[in-house]
Amino acid sequence: MKWTPRTDQHGHPKLAIRFGLHDCRDCSARSLCTRSATAPRILAVRTQAEFEVLQSARHFQQTEAFQARYAQRSGIEGTHSQGVRSLGLRRTRYFGLQKTSLQHTFTAAAINLIRLDAFWEGKKTAKTRTSRFAALVPIEIAG
Repeated sequence: MKWTPRTDQHGHPKLAIRFGLHDCRDCSARSLCTRSATAPRILAVRTQAEFEVLQSARHFQQTEAFQARYAQRSGIEGTHSQGVRSLGLRRTRYFGLQKTSLQHTFTAAAINLIRLDAFWEGKKTAKTRTSRFAALVPIEIAG
């Protein structure tokens, strides 16, 4: 194995762990580990300091203080997503703050009209998508 310090696309430090070619070639679980036909597995891991900061942030997300704070933000997530996906909110047609602000006002009004129409038609809201990674989490059975 060879350990090499690197940076990711965001400039964060990482460690690249390259497994030996002979170790990977003869491994019975190779198809589960890498898609490469010939090259060995390369694993990128965070540095210890960055890992600890990430774990601390994840632990904070489980607290009631974070849940209350995030509840204020979570309501806007669906609205913003709808604006981006269906109404092109990420790009503006105009130059200048005043025209861009006017476009955003019209986009907000359009979202309200779309939602009002869906309410009158009795359409159900879409279920939140579960990522492939989140779907791997085993379901706890209360018993």
